[in-house]
Amino acid sequence: MNDHEDFNPPADQEEDRSLGRKLLRTGLGALLVSESVVREVVKELPAEAANRLMQGTKETKNEVMRLAGGEVKNFLEHLDLVGIFSDVLERMDMEVELKVRFTRNEDGDLEPQVEVVEGSERASSD
Repeated sequence: MNDHEDFNPPADQEEDRSLGRKLLRTGLGALLVSESVVREVVKELPAEAANRLMQGTKETKNEVMRLAGGEVKNFLEHLDLVGIFSDVLERMDMEVELKVRFTRNEDGDLEPQVEVVEGSERASSD
């Protein structure tokens, strides 16, 4: 005689398992879906179970956001932007031709006037 053949759980035990499965599916799915979708699923559950699930979902969401925020903060704190930009500029070749003229304004202060030289001979010969 096989143990599995004669085992017929009572109806309330089967109902508890079904509720447990529903809670597990809802709990895992809650991480991936919006709160409004969770609320729709939760309507089918008993009030106490629904309240616990919603509270657990909010706590889990808050914990995930706290951890993700901490990781992003840690990444940004250790990011060497000066070093990255230095490396980029070191590997770049730029050729810029400008005309800079200084003239005095009405107050007698020097002001620069900058003009970009376009279509220079050197640039057109490359």
